[in-house]
Amino acid sequence: MKKDKLRKQTIIDLQKLSENPAAKQMLENKLHQKLFTSPEWKNAQTIGLTISQQIEINTKPIITKAWSEGKAIVIPKTQKKPVMDFYQYEQNAPLQLTKYGLLEPIGNEKKIAPDSIDLLIVPGLIFHQKGYRIGFGGGFYDAYLAQFHGVTLSLAFPFQLNSNWQPEIFDQPVDKIITNGVTL
Repeated sequence: MKKDKLRKQTIIDLQKLSENPAAKQMLENKLHQKLFTSPEWKNAQTIGLTISQQIEINTKPIITKAWSEGKAIVIPKTQKKPVMDFYQYEQNAPLQLTKYGLLEPIGNEKKIAPDSIDLLIVPGLIFHQKGYRIGFGGGFYDAYLAQFHGVTLSLAFPFQLNSNWQPEIFDQPVDKIITNGVTL
């Protein structure tokens, strides 16, 4: 199946789920609990992730939990396509909305080297059983993952698991996918 077709259908499915906030939050809470009890989470001191969009799995509870446990949060800032870097994110730090619809840091945040990130929670729309993912199509994460050597994982609703597509040469897999079904 073509990536673009899968991407469009999954966005529709995520939008439908977002129209039922109670159901979405229930599924998210289960994913969050699996994440918080995972060895990857427990062993991490610096965690990289995005500030989620409405249709994505909510990352705000992850950020709050990390801060409550004394963990550092770093979030990406896109540069010239497909380059992105991660920056320290502190409570109440100013963010700006980008042309990609993402909230990113502004100002004089501290840039964090890839080898200082213990756990990178990678967003995506569709996940292959071998850890490959289809994102929103910008290529930023694949480019970053190609040079990142830390632990990577993704969170996914069951309907986001689909192996009926062929990863391309530039696609980079994550180490683990946490879902409400079996963790891959």
